[in-house]
Amino acid sequence: MKTRSNRLMGLSLTLAAALSLVLDSGVAGAEAAAGMAKKPATATATITEAPAKAAAVESYKIDPEHSSVVFQAEHVGAGITIGGFFRGVTGTFTVGKKPADNAVKVEIDAEGVYTGVQKRDLHLKSPDFLNTKQFPKITFVSTKVVNAGKGVSVTGDLTLHGVTKPVTVRLLKIGTAADPWGNFRSGYLGELMIKRSEYGVAGMPGGVGEKLKLTIAIEGIRQ
Repeated sequence: MKTRSNRLMGLSLTLAAALSLVLDSGVAGAEAAAGMAKKPATATATITEAPAKAAAVESYKIDPEHSSVVFQAEHVGAGITIGGFFRGVTGTFTVGKKPADNAVKVEIDAEGVYTGVQKRDLHLKSPDFLNTKQFPKITFVSTKVVNAGKGVSVTGDLTLHGVTKPVTVRLLKIGTAADPWGNFRSGYLGELMIKRSEYGVAGMPGGVGEKLKLTIAIEGIRQ
């Protein structure tokens, strides 16, 4: 029963993130949605002060059951109808008062791509797109984290389809709380716009849009 409740709580966060993406409202409102569509990728997260007895630097392990990366692209230039998400999002992040103490590392299982249409999922895994047999993982490793208003601006290296490029993502804090099972959790949400051809994902140029909009929802458990 505990596991089921835990999954339901994570599913709510994931569905909220996906709904925010489809409506293009962004969790941070018009500011986050509009700003990131025009600039290179950026992530921001608001960091809540730790409890009085907490360590100076807090380490979190990303909970894959309550984290996801949602993607969306144009279809034949007629609408935003191609979308889905990646399951199997893992990684870590640290939170501290000093900029050097903050870091984010995310790993995504490319085989976990899901759109609800089996034929399309298989095509996305093929060499036309993700080529998951050759490139089974999508990774992001931060190189700089800067506090920015109600969140943080995270710059790092995104590796997709074997190509690594620097991006900046703004992660906004969803919240922090103790769960019923004795864990302390912290969740963040960010949006990122990339051009798929820059990563060598060039299949169906007339059918699938060049720009991919990603919504990253991560929830970590303090270690």
